[in-house]
Amino acid sequence: MDMDSVEIDLLVIGSGVGGMAAALAGAVLGMNVIVVEKTDKIGGTSARSAGSVWLPNTRHSSDGEDNFELALTYLRNAIESLLDEEKIAVFLHAAPKMVDLFEDKTSVKLRAYPYHPDYLATLKGATLSGRVLEPVPFDASFLGHEFHNLRSPLPEFMLLGGMMVDRTDIGHLMSAWRNPSSLWHTLRLLYRYGRDRLRHTRGTRLVMGNALVGRLYYSLLQNRVPVWLSTETHSLTQSSDRISGAILNCSGKRIEVRTKVGVI
Repeated sequence: MDMDSVEIDLLVIGSGVGGMAAALAGAVLGMNVIVVEKTDKIGGTSARSAGSVWLPNTRHSSDGEDNFELALTYLRNAIESLLDEEKIAVFLHAAPKMVDLFEDKTSVKLRAYPYHPDYLATLKGATLSGRVLEPVPFDASFLGHEFHNLRSPLPEFMLLGGMMVDRTDIGHLMSAWRNPSSLWHTLRLLYRYGRDRLRHTRGTRLVMGNALVGRLYYSLLQNRVPVWLSTETHSLTQSSDRISGAILNCSGKRIEVRTKVGVI
């Protein structure tokens, strides 16, 4: 069977947050990247999640109260014997740099919850806020016709059949008849949702995991990174001691992808 062949720097298999973040980092650093997704929708389970990420010692830390040693102390106490300190050190050093890279060079924007303790908040090294970040709500109308490629969130994250709400919105909705600012917030949500439904199957104001997926996808499009949907990975190819590419099934065709950096 004849195959088409493509040579790139990096192939990313899967369009969840991890895959898209890796692809976007590669693209921003100048690599030629392709993302492949076996389903016909972008986002995987990430699109249906709360979208929170644990990233210590970033620009969003509370008043500079976090640092490398404090985060390492917390992880030592939380993970104990499972801790691989060499890998954890790489993560703790890289996390702030990745947040800076994405927020300075792409449309990925994060913010810290006003109050969100670490999961084991009584351990030494834990903090009460600043490490758990959420995506800033995203206006999916920027995606244009690509919006329909995003996987929908869980129905439990939507009201009225398609209006996404986060916990800030829920607080305003519950206080709408008691607080003028909450009433105004609620009316703006409803007006926007009504306007969106004239043109879309659901609201374009995305929050939580759907917002993070939307921001990553939009950033990939801005960086001209192809995302091949409905593309299965048939097999991986190996050269010497590394995975050097893959054989893909895409739209009834078999494609050989060769990479200079590797496959993620």
